Amino acid sequence: MLKIMINPEHGGTDGGAAYGGLVEKTLNLKAAKYCCDYLENYECTAFLSRETDRDMGISERLSLLKKEGANAVVTVAHNAGGGDGCEMFYWQGDTKSKAFAAVLEKQYKAIGQNSRGVKVSSESAYNFGMVREPSKMGFPAILSEFAFLDNVADRVVVDSDEDLKREGEAIAKAVVEYFGLKKKEASKPESPTEPETPSKPENENLYRVGTGWSNGKCLGQKGAFAVFRNAVNFCKQQGEKYKVFDWNGKEVYPSEQKPTPEPTKPFAGMAVKLIGAKLYGSASAKEPANIITGTYYLYDGVNIGGRYRITTSKDRCGKTPTGSNVTGYIDALLIGAGDSGSSSVNPAPSAPYKGMAVKLSGAKLYGSASAATPANTVTGTYYLYDGENISGRYRITTSKDRCGKEPIGENVTGYIDAAFVKA
Repeated sequence: MLKIMINPEHGGTDGGAAYGGLVEKTLNLKAAKYCCDYLENYECTAFLSRETDRDMGISERLSLLKKEGANAVVTVAHNAGGGDGCEMFYWQGDTKSKAFAAVLEKQYKAIGQNSRGVKVSSESAYNFGMVREPSKMGFPAILSEFAFLDNVADRVVVDSDEDLKREGEAIAKAVVEYFGLKKKEASKPESPTEPETPSKPENENLYRVGTGWSNGKCLGQKGAFAVFRNAVNFCKQQGEKYKVFDWNGKEVYPSEQKPTPEPTKPFAGMAVKLIGAKLYGSASAKEPANIITGTYYLYDGVNIGGRYRITTSKDRCGKTPTGSNVTGYIDALLIGAGDSGSSSVNPAPSAPYKGMAVKLSGAKLYGSASAATPANTVTGTYYLYDGENISGRYRITTSKDRCGKEPIGENVTGYIDAAFVKA
């Protein structure tokens, strides 16, 4: 049986790359854990080189590899230094590892990440120990660099647990495909039984056959059906006290009321009309990066942590690379999927707020609210420290996680004129 080490790079005092509030060592470990979780369902043994945030040198990692008797290793890392997309490395001349890396590249492309290619690690370039040494032992060994943390577009695809889960599971799927792993057989119950009637989860839009409806539940339920006539035919067999209810609890047989129209589910390309809507940089971001108005489109129609990704035009929907085509995330409550396939929302507060993103180009930066002469000029994306107008100026900082954080002197970059802040 395959025994594979999933090796999250860095750890402890070695944080790796750190940009925009993201720290590489943390991302590596989370993605690696999701990978191992996925592989638990397959005929293999997957383990982590480190399970906590701790220092771990290459010699210790290699010793663990030998001690556990692993016969393959994937090193999980994230990039920096200018660029975007993923890179997969293998040791020069190792055809097995090269093929393994190519399968991982395919899986990354499948989840929307663009690729910079499968690359060679060698004595003269990209001399990575965790591909070099295992390869010399005869083990397939690859190193994954999924995204560039110093690239804003790339950070969007790794800044939430949902994103890291997709990354980790893509690695796991590459392991499954390359090694031809089979799923573990599910254990069978001692006395298998079958339900009397077809049944589906309570939250689906099904017609239910029962004796009544109370507190959102069908009383005395005998069955649940997706097709109305099937529910009626089954109901007729149960006796006079049974009725058919729709998903909102409305009696639709024998009363012959029309069922509640089934809502249209969000879909890729669905138009969303927004007015003063909060736009977030990720599915898990607590503070919005901007306020937007206009017609946008659902990138893929997938609910990620209670939010949907949007883009500016239909031809961008589902297009890769994701980071270059997704405008941002909006709350799922803003998606009112009706017959028209569009949604509108009431205006949100337009006042500047803590954490609001401000794009600056050659803006004068002052050392205080009253300083007459600027200390510097700044260009780039900054964030309002607290959203308070102090004598016609706002305090800014370099990242969202510094907003409102104390001590103020260590977290505030400086002051900019209020004219630069457009809500």
